[in-house]
Amino acid sequence: FTGQDLTGVDPADSSTWSNSNAARNDFLGQLDGVGDENFESIAGGTVPPIALDFPGSLGSSITANLTNSGIVNSAPDRGRFATSGTNYYQVITGNDFQIDFSTDVAAFGFYGTDIGDFDGQLSIEFLDEGGNVLFSEDVGIGNASDGNILFYGRIDESNPFRSVRFSAIGGNDGFGFDDMIVGDFGQVGRVPLPAAGWLLLSGVAGIAGLRRFGRKA
Repeated sequence: FTGQDLTGVDPADSSTWSNSNAARNDFLGQLDGVGDENFESIAGGTVPPIALDFPGSLGSSITANLTNSGIVNSAPDRGRFATSGTNYYQVITGNDFQIDFSTDVAAFGFYGTDIGDFDGQLSIEFLDEGGNVLFSEDVGIGNASDGNILFYGRIDESNPFRSVRFSAIGGNDGFGFDDMIVGDFGQVGRVPLPAAGWLLLSGVAGIAGLRRFGRKA
């Protein structure tokens, strides 16, 4: 799930984040009961290691540890800004940071700001418990305008991951991150079948004399 707004972005007006918000809404539409990390409970100036906490399914908690480079910033900085509240996480290009989860997770998403100007780019890797790369992708369009915003999300039940690594690639610049979302298997929903589809299945089941069982979520 990826959307990026390259121009016309107003940090104080989320209606100008149309592509990013559409991608985020599509991502959240596949999940249930998830929360996000907006860094508001972490003091500005805090550097790694940083303990994070996300709600899991069935009342559980997904804890995480953010390590390596970066800092919690509490003020807009040359194109980077918070997407909720005042705090966000910032990393300077040429550095990386990693988030290690306490359990395998199936979904992860975030807002990124100022990614892609000065020909910068973000490389994101999803790792298994042994540190092996399951999937990697370069995110952000090079030579974007200053102060742009994107949303990136990935859901993968077939390849659960234990860590996410961010590498900020480019010249003398920095990237901002906020409103990170994590989901475990119990929080990944199923896309409901359209009403017409249910009617068709019901008719087939009736004709065949089959007994239909409800599937437990």
